[in-house]
Amino acid sequence: MKKIILTIIYILTLSGCGLEQDSYLVRWWNGNIPTKLSDKKEKIWDICFEETKYLPENTKEEKEKADMELNNCLHEKGFWD
Repeated sequence: MKKIILTIIYILTLSGCGLEQDSYLVRWWNGNIPTKLSDKKEKIWDICFEETKYLPENTKEEKEKADMELNNCLHEKGFWD
């Protein structure tokens, strides 16, 4: 019985070794399956990305500010409505 359990654990361990972190199965298992954006949301995302893509992101503070600007733009245009 002990050999069977060890064999099962060994097989399960080896079967998971070949999975990449970004593979569909791993994302599904973790509940992180990206959904396709609607046309309206995709358009809003593209507009906001274009508005904020040239903001500096050299330091952590600049990156946080650029992310906040993108977030504010998305919120103003109704991305999460």
